[in-house]
Amino acid sequence: MYDPQWFIRTDAAGLVVRGFTTAFDQPQAGDILVSGQSGRHFNIPLTNDRGQPLYRITSGSMLARSQAELDEEWAARPVPKTQDQLRIEELERQLAQQSADQTAFMEFILESMGGR
Repeated sequence: MYDPQWFIRTDAAGLVVRGFTTAFDQPQAGDILVSGQSGRHFNIPLTNDRGQPLYRITSGSMLARSQAELDEEWAARPVPKTQDQLRIEELERQLAQQSADQTAFMEFILESMGGR
């Protein structure tokens, strides 16, 4: 009977970012075999409800990240801009472009009139 192997994949920081079985995918160079697991579907939760990786590879072992580490990482992330902030930035960009266009037009008119 065929028993798929389980693998995990890490990012450059050693955080576990993907889990899969050979029933659905083939390992790439650097993927790590998870021993002691079986079944067609990889069913170990790898992220928390905020989308943060729960595990890291340290000295060849898959270790759970502490809640303090996860909270520190979360607090350090850039806070996404609100829709209002994004709209204000876009309006400011449009206003600056309109002002530059108007200045260029006025300079063109003055030059056309002989610099009056």
